Amino acid sequence: MKRMVSALILLVIGGFAAYSFYKGNVVIGIVSLVVFILAGLYILGSSDDEKEEEKKNLSVDEKGVNTYISGEGKADFEQAKKIREEMLKDFKQDDVSVEINAAAGLMLNQDYEGSKRAYENIVLKYPQSKGKCVGQIGVAEFFMGNYEAALDNYIESKNNGEDNEMTEDNIWEVCEVLYKKKGSRSAVEQYLKLYPAGRYIKKANKLVS
Repeated sequence: MKRMVSALILLVIGGFAAYSFYKGNVVIGIVSLVVFILAGLYILGSSDDEKEEEKKNLSVDEKGVNTYISGEGKADFEQAKKIREEMLKDFKQDDVSVEINAAAGLMLNQDYEGSKRAYENIVLKYPQSKGKCVGQIGVAEFFMGNYEAALDNYIESKNNGEDNEMTEDNIWEVCEVLYKKKGSRSAVEQYLKLYPAGRYIKKANKLVS
């Protein structure tokens, strides 16, 4: 029974990762893949006697995952690319989805400038995709260490229809990085202004208090 439940959990995580990449949400897709890979190693590769000890090493919280994929650490892009390619085989894509996924592929190849240009071209061809693409341009800027530019793009993405949990996560992440790396209270205050009832309100208030 536990094995069946574990398999269902992996299926849900894998499906969410596939959906995120399909929609061009690279950061969320990578987060999901990291959780999927680590959960799979733990569930499928551990004996019953080893699980309690390994649980300490394989536990993944929000902070740990964000550190793993962001400027604070290194993501396993090669593994992410392989899994993404397998997942996309069974998806039917329209023209804009094909281009968005190609741009996402450049991101996974760590060609951030190329990915940025690709998303900019998509916006010119498909203006209705601006919110999503500008958000991904923000991701590219984040990986390149251009945190102010990343924040500007995330906010523009929010103002163009991508006002969701992923956008809030991205905005908070870069605001927190700006505070920690550059002591930018204004970035945290900007988060508070954008999300007066946000999910990171307590953390933000603590930083500026």
